[in-house]
Amino acid sequence: MSLTVTSSAPAPGANSPFSISALLADANGRPMSGQAVDFKVFGAGSAHLSADRALTGASGMATVDVTNTGPGPHLVTATANDYQAHDNIVVRPPATGLSTTNAHVSGTLGTNGWYRDGAPVQLTLAATTVATDPGVITVYSINGGPVTVYTAPVTFTDGSYAVTYFSTNQAGGSEAATTIFVNVDSSAPLTQGIQATAITSVSATIAWTTNEPADSSVDYGPTTLYGTSTTPQKTLVTSQSVHITAYRAIRSTTSGSTAPMWLATRPLRQTSRSAPPPPRPSRR
Repeated sequence: MSLTVTSSAPAPGANSPFSISALLADANGRPMSGQAVDFKVFGAGSAHLSADRALTGASGMATVDVTNTGPGPHLVTATANDYQAHDNIVVRPPATGLSTTNAHVSGTLGTNGWYRDGAPVQLTLAATTVATDPGVITVYSINGGPVTVYTAPVTFTDGSYAVTYFSTNQAGGSEAATTIFVNVDSSAPLTQGIQATAITSVSATIAWTTNEPADSSVDYGPTTLYGTSTTPQKTLVTSQSVHITAYRAIRSTTSGSTAPMWLATRPLRQTSRSAPPPPRPSRR
């Protein structure tokens, strides 16, 4: 016959409850049910057992709960049919004054919560430590990946990221994990296939496509001073179409990035023109 005893890991702090389980099996390793198992616990505090004796179930397992423990080592024993087994448990002291972690994302923030071209997009984590919380380390995980110890700012390239972070101390106490989202799109959309259709003396329809979902607008006017803009279409699509009443350049954007494109057609309010107007600097 064999008897094995295990204990669950208690949380840090005084009076942390845990459980004791004893597994009883015969010489062939088959579980023995309906057998009485006696339990005892020795250690700091006035440990209280939910029961001094429990019967094994169909799985050969008997379990009792332990409460009112104090910080420090504990010896737990289980006895059945003159067989005895034991386990050692350490209740860690409570962690007081836990640190908290602050997160800061730097970069050039565009629209729709996306960071765009400009300064590198970096995440900085800083734990606010206190004297009663020594040995603090901060860890993080990106998109459910491995947990990494934070040592320096984290730089992000184009993409979407879910970053989970928290700080923990040498006693095993830790703050609740926090998740933030970082979206980066530093590349302007590629605008192509620009077409002017339904041209009249006062209007036209401008259509084009982009290589990624983008919003759009058209600035236009009778001269290179332009002066009029269509209302930006905020829906992000790859096929764009805008109706105007004069001429200028297409400005398509996604996540705050801009890509000005110039229409090689004459202004609609002029009868002829040998060349398109010079490019006007894009408005970032």
